[in-house]
Amino acid sequence: MAHLKCRFNLWQSCALITFAVILVPKVSFDYKLILLYLPLVAFMNSNETRRSGLLYSLGFALLLIPKGFWLIRNDVSINCIASPLVMLAMAAGIVVSAYRPRRVTAAVPSV
Repeated sequence: MAHLKCRFNLWQSCALITFAVILVPKVSFDYKLILLYLPLVAFMNSNETRRSGLLYSLGFALLLIPKGFWLIRNDVSINCIASPLVMLAMAAGIVVSAYRPRRVTAAVPSV
């Protein structure tokens, strides 16, 4: 029987809380993206070496680069669509990876 245990690193916990702070209010302007520096620094200090580490660093880069140059209508930029989608994708990846069962290697008894 498999037990579902949630394993979040420090940077993952910070990222999920920060994404909720940014995404939950009805209106959230671009200056609130400054809050992403705390999970970014925690991520950079972690030992994330898997392939997902590259995906998360790409996600942080996409969130922090300016995207206000491409306008959809009058004063509405592509950032209104792109940043929430990137944050939701990163949050989904964090939650899925936390609940994914880890491979357990059996110890070989020494003779």
